[in-house]
Amino acid sequence: MCAADTGTWKAFMARMLPDLSDADLKRVQSSAEQRLYVCCRDSLPASWTVLFSTAWVGTTPTGRKHDGEADFIILAEGLGILVIEVKGGGVSYDPAKGRWQSTDRHGTQHEIKDPFLQAMKEKHQTLRILQEDHRWRRCHPDRVLMGHGVFLTDIEDVSRASSPQSPVQILGGRHHLGDLTTWVESVLNFWAQSDDRWTPLSPAAISAAESILHAPIEVRPLTSTLLKDEEEARIRLTQQQSRVLRGLGTRRRAMICGGAGTGKTLLAAQRARELAAAGKRTLFLCYNNLLADHVKEMCSTDGLVVSTFHQLCSDFSRRASDESGRSLIVEAKRAYPSSSKQDHFDRQLPHALVLALDILTDRFDAVIIDEGQDFKNEFWFPIEMLLKEDHDSYLIVFLDHNQCLYTRSSEIPVREEPFELTVNCRNSAPIHEVAYRYYEGTPTDPGSEMPGSPVRVLSSPSIATQAKAIYNEIIALISKEGVEPEQIGVLVCGRPKKPYFEQLIRKPLPNKSQWRVEGEDRRTGVWLDTVRRFKGLEVDILYLWGLDTLPADERREELYVGLSRAKSRLILAGTADDCQEFVHD
Repeated sequence: MCAADTGTWKAFMARMLPDLSDADLKRVQSSAEQRLYVCCRDSLPASWTVLFSTAWVGTTPTGRKHDGEADFIILAEGLGILVIEVKGGGVSYDPAKGRWQSTDRHGTQHEIKDPFLQAMKEKHQTLRILQEDHRWRRCHPDRVLMGHGVFLTDIEDVSRASSPQSPVQILGGRHHLGDLTTWVESVLNFWAQSDDRWTPLSPAAISAAESILHAPIEVRPLTSTLLKDEEEARIRLTQQQSRVLRGLGTRRRAMICGGAGTGKTLLAAQRARELAAAGKRTLFLCYNNLLADHVKEMCSTDGLVVSTFHQLCSDFSRRASDESGRSLIVEAKRAYPSSSKQDHFDRQLPHALVLALDILTDRFDAVIIDEGQDFKNEFWFPIEMLLKEDHDSYLIVFLDHNQCLYTRSSEIPVREEPFELTVNCRNSAPIHEVAYRYYEGTPTDPGSEMPGSPVRVLSSPSIATQAKAIYNEIIALISKEGVEPEQIGVLVCGRPKKPYFEQLIRKPLPNKSQWRVEGEDRRTGVWLDTVRRFKGLEVDILYLWGLDTLPADERREELYVGLSRAKSRLILAGTADDCQEFVHD
């Protein structure tokens, strides 16, 4: 029979749950159950459903719990429910001893439970389970026709097995396999004689019974639990990576290079705390405002100052101006006359810091720099001026040459060969694989303890529909999966950013949470930011949005930074073609 013929044939077959293949059916221990299963599948009406081997835990009238199993439950549309106990071989009953026995094909006898009593108990338990469920009561509020029967698949004349407690009308035998539908209908009609108030079984009631008696089971840990487990593995990896700091020995100038996720910020913060704890006045510098705020939260240590480079320039020049009565910013603008915002940050503010250091006596025993790849050549002279003594002060620079979104410095004042970090402690393996396609440098290995979930694509044709899909997932993560809002981030690399932000900031979040738009001063909230502003930070679950509008000359570096911000889950949001390109190219 061809595939098309098979599909047509199945349309006229009863629905079987479970739907066993021939190979699965051969593994059923009872040949009698195998035979009746095939007969139900191939001969009963397509509108009927057959539940095979339905297990349950029941309650006796006295409240005692017990388990049981119904061999077959037939849900017959337009009629009712028939519970069938199946026995193979020969069956005998000794009324004097009250014992039932079966005889196998080898003539060996085995004591068995009373099949009629079993069938009756299974019928009552099935009805009890249905009636206790609101789904059944909603679909079938009236009385249902319930019956039970016993099927002896190897016996031709079942009348010999009948008795007052086992009427022949509920007995099925070998010859009934030739017209099983008629036998089922006759058994249900027999039971209908004892109750004429039943309502026929509807398709909706059959569907409800299926979902109650044979529901699929999916038990999985909450996303929040999985994130916690992965974070514990991440901590172990970072602790192993921290051995690099021990390798510095007594070196006072060092450059430590590593790709995204190799733990540079954590190691830089750790080294800064260690030096401050040793009595060294220590300065932690970075380029990104959000990163500086994050490190301040991590490092509340006496003797440690955390700042961005430009914040430091502004603070020192203001204090020096107050002390001297000069306007150092005005003097810096005269030295570098330009009205461009870029020149203000790249030349005027660094020069103002140089002028301030001629006035102020503030100096540091140690300067730790994170994001060193973004520090321009003009920054390094005033940084060296911040050190107390050139030969006795510490300058340790952490950097990743692949993350130069702003600039690229070639004059870092460290002459020794850099230390290399070669294990990704942040990203799960699937995220590492995608992000590191855009990495150039020393090979970096994914963390072996973080196999992670595959990178997903959330595709839709418009920004509005993409935002709706992102929002719906975030709602489920917070309200159903136990994920904290601050563990979730939406980073926009689309140009311009405003249309993307506007699609989300108007949508309310559960549990009194809010959108943390571009690092607004909130302790909690779902991050909504740009890739550039979020550089140096990380988030457990990341939606990277707007991939299709990336300028070609910024594509590699921005993708590398954006993709690698995700620790455990990465979802690419955009049009189908654009997202698939980044996952599969």
